[in-house]
Amino acid sequence: MIHANPYNHQAIILLPQELQNLWLSSMLYPAIGKAMANYPGISEYLPSSPEQLCLKDGAQSLNESIPVNSSALETIIHILKQQIKDEPELLSRFGSFFFVLDAHDIKFLSKQQPDEETAFEVLKKLVSALDWNHMLDCQHGELYLDLGISYHVKADSGGEPIVGLWQMEPLNKSYDLMGSEAVTNYNFGTMWSYGGKKAAMYKSVAYHCHLTKRISYNLCWEVVHQSGQQQYLCSDNDGLQVNSTYLSACKKWLKLFRDAKERSYGVRDEL
Repeated sequence: MIHANPYNHQAIILLPQELQNLWLSSMLYPAIGKAMANYPGISEYLPSSPEQLCLKDGAQSLNESIPVNSSALETIIHILKQQIKDEPELLSRFGSFFFVLDAHDIKFLSKQQPDEETAFEVLKKLVSALDWNHMLDCQHGELYLDLGISYHVKADSGGEPIVGLWQMEPLNKSYDLMGSEAVTNYNFGTMWSYGGKKAAMYKSVAYHCHLTKRISYNLCWEVVHQSGQQQYLCSDNDGLQVNSTYLSACKKWLKLFRDAKERSYGVRDEL
C-alpha cells in the first residue's frame, strides 16, 4: 500500500479511505460484535459502521476505543480469519493483517532494580503478559527497545536541590564516536556549553551495533514537557500578541517553576 503520489511524488503510507471503510465495516466491527455478543450491556456502545461514527461525531474524529479482554481478542482474530476465508475475492487483501503494540510510559514499570538482574530481565518479569520469545524471533519482524540510562542527583548536604545538565563538548565527542548523522542540538536556555542532543545512526553503523538513534536530555525538561507533539501552554502567535492566553500561560509556567525549585533533576541518555 506504500506508493508514490503521481502528482507530488511523495510517499503515501496510509490506506485509502475506501479500504479503511471496507476493513472497519465489513470485517472489524462485525467481528467485534460477534465476539462480544455474549457480554451483556455491550452492544449499545459498539459502532456498526464508519458512517455511524461520522454522523455521531460530525466527522471530527474516528478514534473509537473498544477495550476487549484477552479471550474476546482471540475470538475476534479467529472470526477475522474465517471472514477472509469465506470471501476471498473481496477480503483476501486483508489476509496478512497484523497488530501494532505501543506501550506508553513503560519506564515506570521497567526501572532496573538494585540486584543482579539485567534491565531486560526486569522488563520481561514486570511485563510478563507479552510473549517475549515470539517477539525476539526475527522471523516475526524486528523488535525495537529503548535503553534509558539516567543519572539521578540528590540534594546536597544542606538539603539544597541540585539540577544536573549535560555538557555539550564531551557529549559531542561521544556522538561523533558512535557514527551519528542528522544531529540536532538543544542548548539549555542561553547556555552555549550545556544542553541536550539527538541523532540517528548511519545505516552502516546501525547494521553492526544495532543502535538506530540516540537522545540525551536534561530531566528538568519534564517540568514543562507534554507528551506527544502538543504545543506548550500557548502558541508563538499568542506570545507575539501578548494576549490573555499568553499572560495566562506565563502564570502557569511561573507556578510550575516555583514548584520545581523544591526538587532535584538529573539527566537521561536513551539508546
